[in-house]
Amino acid sequence: MKFLVLVITAVLSIGLQAGPGHGHSHASKKAKKPISEQGLKQVASKQIQRLIKQKKIDASWDEAEFLALVDKKFGGVSKKMLSFKNDKGLKGKTLYIILMADGSFVAANFTGK
Repeated sequence: MKFLVLVITAVLSIGLQAGPGHGHSHASKKAKKPISEQGLKQVASKQIQRLIKQKKIDASWDEAEFLALVDKKFGGVSKKMLSFKNDKGLKGKTLYIILMADGSFVAANFTGK
């Protein structure tokens, strides 16, 4: 009998701890508002500065020239791809910054893929 009481108490304790509550709620999937082309360029420029600071790209990218902004699908999801040109770049001459429409950073690379 004692064993049965202990088992029931243990099961109820675990159930109460894992139950719903703010600690177990899911994030809102509310879409963020898209930002303007100029806003996307500013975000991309800040990302370039971040990459320079982290030494992932060389400092010559500070003077990169904006080339284009295109909509591109990656894995079926539409994203914004901004390209920048830098003839002095050591790893590559064209850097691609990929952002969501709301300006959230996705990736940066020299392939555009």
